[in-house]
Amino acid sequence: SLLMACMLFVGGIQAQVVNAFRVDSPVDIAGEYRINVPTDWGQQLMTELAGNATFVNDGEGTITDACDGTITNITGKIALVDRGSREFGLKALNAENAGAIAVVSCNNVDGGSFPGLGAGAVGSQVSVPVAGMTFQDCQTIRAFAEDNNDIMCFESDEDDGS
Repeated sequence: SLLMACMLFVGGIQAQVVNAFRVDSPVDIAGEYRINVPTDWGQQLMTELAGNATFVNDGEGTITDACDGTITNITGKIALVDRGSREFGLKALNAENAGAIAVVSCNNVDGGSFPGLGAGAVGSQVSVPVAGMTFQDCQTIRAFAEDNNDIMCFESDEDDGS
């Protein structure tokens, strides 16, 4: 099992928010991966968050989409979920109910864009941090994760522009 440290830094109120999912190890994929974060649902990160991450497995259809079946226990982990046909709020709530401490949704559209992160019908029930990541970055992480199971980190910090 690989442990990656993730930290959240909160700056001044006027600061521009810069969000990143940071992988500290393994060195093959270490670095910061840009993420987008909804501001109207899910917990807003205001403290350090560290831990391992893993792609969810719900055992049905596209097993990494957190839509169908029962997600394998991911207690204390950051859940990586694939975008699909269901609402982001439902995916995040399903992952949270399986024990996730945060959820990162991987876009399924190539081209460098982040997934839109609408709350949907149950997003207001989500109490863990939620973020979205580009298809390319998720594929980089997936190439390692699917062979080694546990992965990464979650970071958000504010940049005062100086």
